[in-house]
Amino acid sequence: MPVVIISRRIAFTLALIAGLSITAISYAPASAQETRDSGRLFGRVVDGPYAVALYGLPKQPSVSKFGFTVTVESLKLSALIDDATVEVVAIDPDGEPEWLSPALSFPPVPTSFVGNAPRPPTRAFTTSGEWLLEIRVDGAEGRSVVRFPITVTGSARRGTTGAGVMFAIAIVAVVGIAALLTWRIRRIQRQRAKPADPV
Repeated sequence: MPVVIISRRIAFTLALIAGLSITAISYAPASAQETRDSGRLFGRVVDGPYAVALYGLPKQPSVSKFGFTVTVESLKLSALIDDATVEVVAIDPDGEPEWLSPALSFPPVPTSFVGNAPRPPTRAFTTSGEWLLEIRVDGAEGRSVVRFPITVTGSARRGTTGAGVMFAIAIVAVVGIAALLTWRIRRIQRQRAKPADPV
């Protein structure tokens, strides 16, 4: 009977560890492709031969990572295209370019140009305020450059330490569960090792 109890507890512990690990690892905006389905449409702007749309998550950008999807529509063809070169430049509240991220055609949905800013991870929305995301499109029909205003909220400290806090919570939980499980196993082993009382 004790062996069954221990096995169940080990299984529960492993499941809990896996869940906490997944939570810690996935503490980030949803993938850029998901922004097309459930993200916020920040706008659709026509410039030159194209209409460019920007989708992003989180819906309220904060001092953190920002996943995005760009679509490019040919006004001549009245259809989304998949053969353009797309770049996204983040311009900070002081008007200075802070990072550039390519948006690449996503094979399962080739008319979606996806990216996951920042690249590398040390780049992000580093301060709150009014940012601009400049979308540069080069395609067979010409070139378009459009800008989308992005209001960024929050603080740098909160934005950069959120994932660390989640990871620390997961580690503490795992260590605590492991310690409790070890204590219970040793207790059962000591009880088994006790000599039987004389009759």
